[in-house]
Amino acid sequence: MQFEFDPDKSRQNKEKHGIDFIEAQVLWCDDELVEIPA
Repeated sequence: MQFEFDPDKSRQNKEKHGIDFIEAQVLWCDDELVEIPA
């Protein structure tokens, strides 16, 4: 899966949540990913 994102938004996410979008991409490839319906 390929992701596209705004680098500035990624930086803001890192500052606010401690994870940028590059780091977050790895979570979608995790074999133990658990999705909880909203």
